[in-house]
Amino acid sequence: ERIKEGRYTVSRVDINETWFLKNRSEVLAWIRSAGEKMSMPYRGKGVFSGDTLYWGKGSKYFYLKCYSKGDEINGKKSNFPDALRIPEMLEYADRALRLELVLCSKALREWHINMPCVWSEDMPKMLLLTHVRSLEMSNNFVLNDDVLDALPTKLRLYYKAWLRGDDLRQDLPARTYYRVRKQLKEYDINIELVRDVDKPVDNVVPLIRILEAEPVGIPDWAYEQNLVAC
Repeated sequence: ERIKEGRYTVSRVDINETWFLKNRSEVLAWIRSAGEKMSMPYRGKGVFSGDTLYWGKGSKYFYLKCYSKGDEINGKKSNFPDALRIPEMLEYADRALRLELVLCSKALREWHINMPCVWSEDMPKMLLLTHVRSLEMSNNFVLNDDVLDALPTKLRLYYKAWLRGDDLRQDLPARTYYRVRKQLKEYDINIELVRDVDKPVDNVVPLIRILEAEPVGIPDWAYEQNLVAC
């Protein structure tokens, strides 16, 4: 009876959604760029484990990850069934950028959502999109002259060091680093994301596009071919 009513506890919830890009190459390029330019508040920059990019990996509360669905189902360790390798599925997977939020036991308990009966139909999507859209991306552009002139002298020196590609986390005492990071964020500069001075900034629009776009959900053909379990 308690199971039917959803009055039991769960210790982990995985929520995922899919965003479409043009092809597999663009999906992989987005993930690489996100690893270089995006950070999560209180979690820092993303880290790679294999081809999957994680923000907050190892946290006992929650973490976010993104990966190529095409690479996942076509990988050597994949157990994706041959019966589902239909043209529509393979095309869908190749274009699919998958973002996934993993909620661990501590977050579920502290947020009072560790029993299924308190979940609404819209809650998973709301939780996922909230965390996806919390990702911070420095525009990594040069400040215009007016803004640069307005910077305090010492802050201007830190900004110029970051601009030439220095990793200020390695160069500064911890307290100084966090103070400078907070001050420069007021100018839309995130020194946590170390600039790659050898690469042009050519991926700002596609990175933003995912953060602002709605996920694609389950395609109609999957329902028509009875591939959806519920």
